[in-house]
Amino acid sequence: RRETGLLGAADSEVLFALALDRLDAGADLAGAVRGAIADVRARTGGRFCVLASDGDRLVGVRAGDTLWLRALGSGTTVASEPTDDDPAWRELADETLVTITVDGIAEEAL
Repeated sequence: RRETGLLGAADSEVLFALALDRLDAGADLAGAVRGAIADVRARTGGRFCVLASDGDRLVGVRAGDTLWLRALGSGTTVASEPTDDDPAWRELADETLVTITVDGIAEEAL
C-alpha cells in the first residue's frame, strides 16, 4: 500500500495514495475516490472538496465543503466557489459525487 511510503502528511497526498491503491485493485475512478474518502472518514472524519481526472472523466466530491458547477456550451467549469456572478453556477448538493465526461454530467450520493 502506498500509504506506508508517504513522504508527507498532507490530506491530498493521503487521499491520492489511497485512491491509487484502489485503482490498482481494479476500481474505476469514481469508486477509487469514493473509497479513499470512506477510508479517511473511518479514521478521522473530515470535510472534502476533491477533484480527480483520468483524462476521460473528471470526478468531483462535495462532502461538508462547497463545490460549484457551471455548464456552458460544450464545457463545464468546476470550482470551490463561483468565479463570477453568472447565474449558470449551481452548487453541488452536499454528500454528492459528480462525474463529468464528454457525454454529460452524472451526480450520485456519496
